[in-house]
Amino acid sequence: MGGGRGSVFGALLGAIAISILKNGMNMMGWRILTQMMVIGFILIVILAADVAKKEAK
Repeated sequence: MGGGRGSVFGALLGAIAISILKNGMNMMGWRILTQMMVIGFILIVILAADVAKKEAK
């Protein structure tokens, strides 16, 4: 298992995207548990897409 590659800009962009999602779900009145499940699902999908992209190379 190796380390990942990333940038400060990518990390900042990801943090901003998650904050925007959480804020929007909070404004819609979603419960915290639901918000955590949605964010977790999104992260799993992004990770799976990244792994599939790396395996295709």
